[in-house]
Amino acid sequence: CRQAARWIAQQITPDTQLSDIMVLARKRVSLSAMQDALRELHIPANQPEKTNLGAAPEVGDIIALLDAMLSPSHDLSLAQALKSPVFGCTDEDLTQLARLQRQSPDRHSSWWDLLQHPEQLPTVLQAAGVQLTAWQLLLQSLPPHDALQTMFDQGDWMARFLAAAPAASRTRVQANLQALLGAALNHQGGRFVTPY
Repeated sequence: CRQAARWIAQQITPDTQLSDIMVLARKRVSLSAMQDALRELHIPANQPEKTNLGAAPEVGDIIALLDAMLSPSHDLSLAQALKSPVFGCTDEDLTQLARLQRQSPDRHSSWWDLLQHPEQLPTVLQAAGVQLTAWQLLLQSLPPHDALQTMFDQGDWMARFLAAAPAASRTRVQANLQALLGAALNHQGGRFVTPY
């Protein structure tokens, strides 16, 4: 695959439309290796994927966010949501949150609980706590699609995820996020659906 990727790189001229280049393989594993080899050479490459929408990283981040709001004791889901482009927290922010949890008199308090008492938190976590509480109320009071659409709009999620994605992946990221909103609306016609 590396040899083939180098050959493709040599064939590319300023007039070449990358979308006109197609690589065929007998097995999907070969396509994945080829995609990696092309990306190493900074050549954007996509392959049609037969994956579950929930397996897309950007969708996984939103699912983790919803899980954290529905089950506030799920610290791992909250950590994933905080690291996502929705909030953009750093590893240091999360480490500080973990330290506060260990120093808390009630060591069983969740990260969610700590975000509700922001006086010791960095600014980014204080803002996240306020936003999470507001979105949790939306999720409890609106149909799931309406709550999700409102959160997308209020948090400017599409722009945040697109800004965080590599240029070659932005089209896929946007399609996945739009598909998530569509799936939320289309599931059972949007009737009698719960956030779960």
